[in-house]
Amino acid sequence: MTFGLGFSILMALKVVLFFVFIYIFIPSQIVRFRDEETFLDKFFISLVHSSVITIIIVHILAFLKLYETFSLFFAYGIWYIAYSWVRGKSPVAVADALGMKLVVNILDMSEGRSGLAGELAGRAKNWLYQVLAFIKNIVSELFLNPFAGVFPFAAIAAAAVIRFNHSITHAYYGASDSYVHLAWIKYLGANQMYRDGIYSYGYHAVLSALSKITLIDPYFVVRFIGPLAGTLLVLSVYYFASRNFKGPYVALVAVLIYGMVTDDRFPNEVWRQISALPQEYAAIFLLPGLHFFNLWLKNPANRYLWLSAECLAITIYIHPYVTVFLSLGCAVMCLCYPGKLSDIRFLAKTITAFIIAFLAGMFPVAVGILTGKEFHSTLGYIKQDLESSGQAVPSQITASLSEDNPFILMMLASSAILLLCWLLNGARSGMKREERAYLFFSIISLILYLFYRVSSTGILVVMDPHRIATFMAVFSAITYAGTVNALDLIRVKNVFNALKGVAVVAVLTAILIFTPVKVPKGECFEYDEAVNAYLKIKNSFPALSWTIVAPVEQYQQTLGYAWHVELLEFVKKMEAARKPEGDKSYAIPTDYVFIFTEKIPLGSDRHVEESDLNAEIPELKGTETEFYYRNAENRRILQAKAFFWAEDYMKKRDNMEVFFEGQYLKIFVLKQDYRNPVKLFSD
Repeated sequence: MTFGLGFSILMALKVVLFFVFIYIFIPSQIVRFRDEETFLDKFFISLVHSSVITIIIVHILAFLKLYETFSLFFAYGIWYIAYSWVRGKSPVAVADALGMKLVVNILDMSEGRSGLAGELAGRAKNWLYQVLAFIKNIVSELFLNPFAGVFPFAAIAAAAVIRFNHSITHAYYGASDSYVHLAWIKYLGANQMYRDGIYSYGYHAVLSALSKITLIDPYFVVRFIGPLAGTLLVLSVYYFASRNFKGPYVALVAVLIYGMVTDDRFPNEVWRQISALPQEYAAIFLLPGLHFFNLWLKNPANRYLWLSAECLAITIYIHPYVTVFLSLGCAVMCLCYPGKLSDIRFLAKTITAFIIAFLAGMFPVAVGILTGKEFHSTLGYIKQDLESSGQAVPSQITASLSEDNPFILMMLASSAILLLCWLLNGARSGMKREERAYLFFSIISLILYLFYRVSSTGILVVMDPHRIATFMAVFSAITYAGTVNALDLIRVKNVFNALKGVAVVAVLTAILIFTPVKVPKGECFEYDEAVNAYLKIKNSFPALSWTIVAPVEQYQQTLGYAWHVELLEFVKKMEAARKPEGDKSYAIPTDYVFIFTEKIPLGSDRHVEESDLNAEIPELKGTETEFYYRNAENRRILQAKAFFWAEDYMKKRDNMEVFFEGQYLKIFVLKQDYRNPVKLFSD
């Protein structure tokens, strides 16, 4: 019944490849790129366009109650036709986009000397030669300049391994929020917008569309999208550094620091990047959005203005905290182009684009408000973060980022070095892109440091300090790496490259030696055996013919496929039926009822015992999930009552058997006719 390592790797590859194919490869074949745009430019531009389009389409279809796989494909098709018309400005362009040119080419090939089969074979051979030549070129590029090729590739690959390790080796999610997002994805897929209240649904739209198109269980999408997003976040750090600093060294050091340094004192919170969390996914668009805005400031082309505006809209759709830092970054970047601040026309166009992006991002929320929906309770964190607490906000990161933390000291020193580089280079001879990068990162790092300090002291809570610290880590990794190019101040050409190479190798060696990599492991809210059992049941039994009795995590998994009865409800019904006047008519009307019981309750170190049966179910204090399932003793009481009831029931009746028994779980299955369900608690 177990799903091994090979199965996990296969499903991870499936999710990743489909994501790349749908959100990057297909758009890259449609969008027009400029000659000067690199592979990574095309990569992120495609991802930006496809994300915006998908979020808008899914929201429109869901609000209209028309969101299904066919309607999604149809909406994509309509968008493609409209885009082709606008780009080609003629019906001929639309006809070509719909494949008429391909039909004509096929007819021409069929009339050729070698016929259709021969022409297709020849073209396939040429295509194969081109693919092999492309692979050969990629391999040669990787090793031609290791600092720009194989070294960063290896660092990004290592970062991916660190982030995928948990989801490959464990079936359970590493964060509790991921279970909530799984449910919301399924609600959205069923055309239920804001069922639990208004919340930014852009993240769920992207993941839901991926599941709808590929027909992959959303459980797997959520399981592997977190580490994929974490890897793309690392790639975005490399992208920004490589496009805004001269030479390959800064980008290499930046990606190594952000991707592989997992020391607690550096607050990149890799544990968040192993799970499906919208903040980390939205952060993918932070640095690309700043890069596009930088291009707009440097060489005004509407293309880059609208790309940066799209990034802003995406962050609003997915997680507003990223919007704050993207907006802050754009404002700081404007300071690096003082001449633009006096260009009224330029400012008007910029502000207009960003207002449009803001209104587009807020439109789904506005529709939700107009339909009478309330805001989801978790959005209260924004209000809490903006209130002065009068005292420091307690957190592990807040405690670790003290004044003597080397991370803080390094950031301040690096910011000073970058500012010095700008003073000696840019301020003296006019700013180039790299000098503006020096200035930008020195300013943004200092601002984030000040935000963090005032928030952690409680004097003024700008935002929860640990949130600020996670974004500070993104910028600081590049700030540290930017000091590598401080050697540009040395104008001895014969030794310059050698010195820089030696310095980079020394930095990389020091990082790997003095900050050993710790592969993060997420929190555990259920056993792997429980997830594997769900997958086995789902694949082996007809949809809607079974019910799982288990803790709350199985609710999100079974949603849309079958039924779920919460363990707490089941045990309370059982306890009520034991009383003389209790209701003994409780039944679950499905053909199969799977009762998940834990022999060793989660969070405990011993088996359930019959003595646990005598304990009373305590009165609720707080939320049910936290009180009954996160508390080991309370969970033990529930599990013991369900376990021994099932054992006793199986001895007395012949319609129940053991479906699975492992180290931690024992799962019973009750077989019945749903039209005449068994009264479970009758004598």
